[in-house]
Amino acid sequence: TELLHIQQFLRRAGFCYPEVAFSLVHDDRQNLLLPTPHKATSAQRRWRTLFGSEFLECSKRVDVDVDGLRIDGWIGDSNYSRQNSDLQYIAVNRRIVRDRHIAHAVRMAYDSAIDDGRHAAYALHLQLPGSEVDVNVHPGKAEVRLSDPRTVHDVVYAAVKQALTANAKVLPAETIYPNEVIDRSTYKVAERTKAQSPRRSN
Repeated sequence: TELLHIQQFLRRAGFCYPEVAFSLVHDDRQNLLLPTPHKATSAQRRWRTLFGSEFLECSKRVDVDVDGLRIDGWIGDSNYSRQNSDLQYIAVNRRIVRDRHIAHAVRMAYDSAIDDGRHAAYALHLQLPGSEVDVNVHPGKAEVRLSDPRTVHDVVYAAVKQALTANAKVLPAETIYPNEVIDRSTYKVAERTKAQSPRRSN
């Protein structure tokens, strides 16, 4: 059990810090090796070690940069799902966290593509200015508070939806934040019109 916890920790660290090498030795045997990738092929091997070949073969790349919000990682194809949610990584500024806004955005992007009882697989790393993330809201640092969760939610939704549908037209999500409108061509959140009600404070 302790070894499994250590393996999980190293896999998360290996995802959040791809430029750092990690090695785990157990009972004098190499249990997990994540060398520093120096080229594309070695980087690919590192991701296969972390997530498995099946996921990478059935995943799509996400690489979006919008107004200071960078989203980088992989999402499983709509036809790929798992029995549990063990392969759902959300990292914010190099820290694996639980965030209901981001998780909801990803779930909305899949719509009804994933059967009931099955779980999407993804590994997404979000980078935001430190001033927009409060990391002191959870004693174990497992959660963060975003200063603008509505915008993050809608940008994540648009990025994942675009990756899943390739060049298909991305429609606005009926999100828990209905005041936001997605600019489908640039992922930018459009300014609300004067007719819309003021944004509620968090």
